[in-house]
Amino acid sequence: MIEKFELTVMTYPNGIVVPTEVDRVNKTFTGGVYDESGCLVGNALRQHPEHKGVQAFPQLSPVMLSNIQVQNFLKGRYLYLGFYTEHYGHFLLETLARLWAYTENKYDGVVFNEFVIPRQTQGVSPFSQFFFAPFGVKAHSVSIINIATQFEWLDVPNPQFFILNKAHIDYIDIYRRISDFYIPSKQDESLRIYVSRSKLLKRKRKVLNEAAIEKVFISHGFIVIHPQELSFPEQLALLSHTHVLAGMEGSGLHNCVFMPPGGTVINLCGVRQPNSIKSNQKICDALAHLTGLVLPFVGEVINKDKLITRYDIPHVKKWLRQNISR
Repeated sequence: MIEKFELTVMTYPNGIVVPTEVDRVNKTFTGGVYDESGCLVGNALRQHPEHKGVQAFPQLSPVMLSNIQVQNFLKGRYLYLGFYTEHYGHFLLETLARLWAYTENKYDGVVFNEFVIPRQTQGVSPFSQFFFAPFGVKAHSVSIINIATQFEWLDVPNPQFFILNKAHIDYIDIYRRISDFYIPSKQDESLRIYVSRSKLLKRKRKVLNEAAIEKVFISHGFIVIHPQELSFPEQLALLSHTHVLAGMEGSGLHNCVFMPPGGTVINLCGVRQPNSIKSNQKICDALAHLTGLVLPFVGEVINKDKLITRYDIPHVKKWLRQNISR
């Protein structure tokens, strides 16, 4: 899960980035990086080639492509950074996973493939710029490839995070660099934070009585936050001195990577995995040296297809009494 595997940067003269093509029926995709002879570059894969476990949207790029129709050529040296997404959880775990290899002023630009989840905006989003800034990556230097593009020189590092699989032990340094850039002096305070989704206009995975759950956590000394109402610096400031983080499973809890080590993450499970923490969250907890606790789902399913549920509040109260002191 957390390993110290070898980190490498492979250099390809006339390397080619082929745009992502998604098969939404079979939930697979193709695209990626090829050398000038048409061989698929292993360092650029989304998943580690030896991983035999579950994959969401596996990459089925051909290992050899002959006669790639290059539509653009860029002179200079570029760094391939993997897959760009505006989905917050995947951005945090995957889009940042190759930044360890970036050196300011060494490259003419950085290059991404599109991710499998469609973007809502063009170009580099403001929140992406927020996370890129501590590394010196400027928005104008970012290319998100939508046509086959060849580069005079293309450096391709392997990622420090493989989705649903493992992370490099030093990946936590990326998150610490972001936190230290915006919050250079940390307050000596220990907070309990509940990350709420109750105000989000979600059509899936909605917990109808999350406001009632929030009240139970408030009675145990938690502060309820709605991330969409806070700036990213405000969120980082809170997380930098949070000792206990709680919330529904998902991207909000991935923010635990910005917590100080030694804390606790309370994972309120969903109906699909009602009694255990999902793989990506386990990796985040371990990476940040935190203890993950399971608050099992007990309640009723209102809509099975959309995963709309209602938690049993007495169950939440009992669990908190047994596991978290006031």
